Amino acid sequence: MKMIKEWQSTFTIAELCSIFNISRATYYRWKKHEKTVTNHEEKNVIEICQHHKYRYGYCRVTACLRDQFNIVMNHKKVLRIMRKYNVLSRVRKKKKIFVLGHEPVVAKNRIQRRFKATKPNEKWFTDITYLMFGNKTLYFSSIIDGFNNEIVSYKIGETQDVSLVLDTLKEALRKRNVIDTILHSDQGKVYTSKQFQTYAKEKGIITSMSRTGNCHDNALIESRSNVSFSTTCRKTIFLWKRTKRAQ
Repeated sequence: MKMIKEWQSTFTIAELCSIFNISRATYYRWKKHEKTVTNHEEKNVIEICQHHKYRYGYCRVTACLRDQFNIVMNHKKVLRIMRKYNVLSRVRKKKKIFVLGHEPVVAKNRIQRRFKATKPNEKWFTDITYLMFGNKTLYFSSIIDGFNNEIVSYKIGETQDVSLVLDTLKEALRKRNVIDTILHSDQGKVYTSKQFQTYAKEKGIITSMSRTGNCHDNALIESRSNVSFSTTCRKTIFLWKRTKRAQ
């Protein structure tokens, strides 16, 4: 419902309701009875969730309150507020999947949280975002340049597989001529696959990986708070949905 409200300046209400498979009457009923937030603490929590496009879980929202606003709030209270106003994270946590017979190729962490690059194509960061539409999960794979946070390339797919991340990297290499570029990722199975690692090495890409279970090692792309990423991601999703419905 909130995404319909947010995107009604770009698409018509009828189009958005059709995409999300709800009636316009249902949307307008929700809008009429939408809760009014008056509590200052609750406003801060909701603003953080909205600013980060509902990608932050309650633990990260709690940390954000403390680090950015100097507000100390119990994480259980943050969770209660997020549940109350339906602003829980819309991004699923990644599941570690191991493929029998395929030994993962894990690269060392060459970034060490030094995210900022001194020139274009020095450091690239890649990740996959899970986007939920009802019972449907889409996978948004992207590569971002650490020099200016520009999106180098992106792909969207219905399955999270090696071909998705390979296509993302291939598109980036078609757009830019690179030498010894560091490509940093997490230790997801698609990135540790021999196929992906071999291709990256053949193209002169130096792979780097964050430590297991430490999101801060890949914080630049996992936060994705820049407007360019959010706009590109969402518009691509909507166009994908409209194309699928037309088929």
